[in-house]
Amino acid sequence: MPTEIVKTSSKTTLDIRERNLPRVSINDIYYSDKYTDNNYEYRHVICPSHLGKKLKSLGLMTESEWRRMGIQQSVGWEHYMIHNPEPHILPFRRKLTSAEATK
Repeated sequence: MPTEIVKTSSKTTLDIRERNLPRVSINDIYYSDKYTDNNYEYRHVICPSHLGKKLKSLGLMTESEWRRMGIQQSVGWEHYMIHNPEPHILPFRRKLTSAEATK
């Protein structure tokens, strides 16, 4: 079966069936406290450090992909960057609602 390329917003990723995603035990995942700026709510998801090289090679993941890995958080979080010094730390953000942004 040839690899299917899927266009998602501004980035192109391999179809998730073709990506070799590591499965992480929920006991091995740490979720940081949330923090905000004027536009976004942020948090970091920390996976075991031995997965750093693999996670870095995957690039940015879609919500379906990080959920398939075992990461559990509410709907709407975006894996928005690769933290090069520690690629096992996955930065996430989600847009604040207008009510949350005016607090």
